Amino acid sequence: MIRKTHNPVARMLLIAAVLVSLLNTSCVRKDLWLPNRQANIDIALYDIDLELYFGFNWRFEWYYEWPEEDPAYGPLGYTTPEDVRATIFYLNGMRGDRRSPFTKNMSLNASNRVSLIAANWYDMLFYNPGFKYIVTDPDNSEYKYYNMTTRANSDSRSYLPHSTRDNDDTEVPVNDQTYAVYNQPDELFGVFLQDMYVSEDPEDYEITKDEEGNTVYLYRINATMEPYTFIYLIQPIIKNNYMDAHDVENPDSAARIPAINGLTVTGLAQGVELFSRKDWTKAISISTEDIKPMQTHKTVKYPDGTVVEDVDVCASRVLTWGLPGIDPLEARRVLDETGVAPENKEGNWVGLNLVFRGGDVRAIRFNISEQMRQHPTGGIITVEIDAAQFDRIDIDHKSVGPSGGGFNASVDNWSNEVNSTVTI
Repeated sequence: MIRKTHNPVARMLLIAAVLVSLLNTSCVRKDLWLPNRQANIDIALYDIDLELYFGFNWRFEWYYEWPEEDPAYGPLGYTTPEDVRATIFYLNGMRGDRRSPFTKNMSLNASNRVSLIAANWYDMLFYNPGFKYIVTDPDNSEYKYYNMTTRANSDSRSYLPHSTRDNDDTEVPVNDQTYAVYNQPDELFGVFLQDMYVSEDPEDYEITKDEEGNTVYLYRINATMEPYTFIYLIQPIIKNNYMDAHDVENPDSAARIPAINGLTVTGLAQGVELFSRKDWTKAISISTEDIKPMQTHKTVKYPDGTVVEDVDVCASRVLTWGLPGIDPLEARRVLDETGVAPENKEGNWVGLNLVFRGGDVRAIRFNISEQMRQHPTGGIITVEIDAAQFDRIDIDHKSVGPSGGGFNASVDNWSNEVNSTVTI
C-alpha cells in the first residue's frame, strides 16, 4: 500500500526539487514563435550540357559545322534564362487540395525570399516566363493541372508529301495522318516541388539580419530546374549530288540538290502538363524554313562504320515538347539505365522540301520513328538523301513559278564549303 505523506518538511523538499528542475531546463528553452520568418528559395538550373539530353556521342554524330558566334546561327544548345516565376499553392494538409496560389517573380542564382506561414504544406511551381510562342492554360478552379502549349500556325505550310514515289524505302504508314502545324515552343525550364512542409521548429531556420538590421528566420528551399522543351538537330545528308559531272554527253558539275528550303516533323506532342512533366497525347507537326546553308564535300563515317565520300550536309534546329504521352526526362533516365526506349505509337516522319538545280522543288519524306524513340529528350536526327534517285529531266527543269519559298544556288560560287572527316 502506498501512503500519502502529510509531513510538511517533505512537501517543502518536493517543491524545492521541482523549482531546481525548472531552473535547470530553462537554459535550453526554444522559441515558441518565429518573428520575421521567411523562406529563402534558392533556384538553380540543372546542368544543361547537351550530353545529358542528346547522349554522350552526339558530337560524333553531328557533321554540320555550326558557328554559334554567328547571329545567323545562334547557340546550338540551350540558353540560360535570367528570370523565374514562382507559383506557390497552399495545401489543405499533406497531399491535400491546392488553394488559391500566389505568384512571385524571382531571379536565377539569387537570393529570393517570400513570407510563408510556418507549419503548413505547399506545392511550388517554378519556370522561366517571358514567352513569345508558348500559351499557358492552367486549371484556375481546382488547380489540378498546369498546361502549356503553342498556337496552330495557319501561315506555316507542311512539307510532308502525300506520296513517296521518290522514296521506295520509306513507305507511307497505314494510318497516314494530316497533322495541324503548330508553332515551335520557346525554351522552357522548370521544376515542381510537391508536398513541401515549412517547419515551425526554430532549429530548422537560419537566423540572419535584413537590410534594416532586424532579425530574420530563414527557411531554405532548394529548387533545380530542368528543360520542358527539347532540341532536335535535323541533319539531311545528300550523296551522289555531283554525279552529273561525269556525264559523257552533258556534264554538269553543279549540285543536283543545291538547297533544302522547308522541313516538317510529324507526331510531336502538342503541349506539356507542368506538374507531372507528361506530354500531351495529342500529336501535331512543326514546320520550319530555317534550314542552314548546305556545306559541301564532306566525308562522313556513320555509327555503323560505313564511310560515305563527297556528301553535302544541311541542318536545322527545332524546338519541341517531345513525343506524345511521355515524361521525356523519365524516358531518358530509363533509356540510359536499362536500354529500353519509350513506346512511340504515333510514329514520326520528316518531310523535306528539296530545291532542284533547275529551280523546281519536290517534297520527300523519311520515317524517323526509331531515331525519335532513341532520343526522347532531343538529339541528332540524320536522314540520307540519294540524289541519284531523281531523273535528270526533273533536276534540270527550269522553274517558271514560285519555288515554295526556296531559292536557287550554285555550288560553284558557294563559299560555305567544309572539307572534313568525321569519325565515330
